[in-house]
Amino acid sequence: MENELPQFRFNILRILDSVFFVEEGYNPKPEDVKINFGMGFHFDVEEGWVQYNIRADFSAGEIEKQFVTGTVVTKFAVDNLKSFTDSDGSIMWPSNALEVMFSIAFTHMRALLAKNTAGTKFSQYIVPLVNSRELFKQLMDADPNFEMVEISEENVKNRIKTQSTK
Repeated sequence: MENELPQFRFNILRILDSVFFVEEGYNPKPEDVKINFGMGFHFDVEEGWVQYNIRADFSAGEIEKQFVTGTVVTKFAVDNLKSFTDSDGSIMWPSNALEVMFSIAFTHMRALLAKNTAGTKFSQYIVPLVNSRELFKQLMDADPNFEMVEISEENVKNRIKTQSTK
């Protein structure tokens, strides 16, 4: 069928425990502890990959001194990423595809940060479960240069018409 959406297939290429820091000399008050998240999002259409660099920072005090931080890189191979580009070269991401990969990458960060803090005096600080869809949206909204276009049947029909007239 010409108007069918292509299947979005991906697998994990790499999980890298990129950065880990713990300040054993710091004694935060448990009631002052905060956690912040950060994300780097990268992709390469030609090579067919998407990468998330997910960071968690535990901090405390008036100056929000970081005492535990970790960044984990998860790189996904996307079998047919180029087929999701429009005539301008922009990717028309399938609905929820980025959120699903983010959720997997976030879980990797949670696990590796827990592994890294085990055996330290901060082993009780575990990255909590979050609504990954909401967190992903918050982190993407913090990047003004990113524009996400969800793919729809109408977009596909328009794209097929554009491709067939060339």
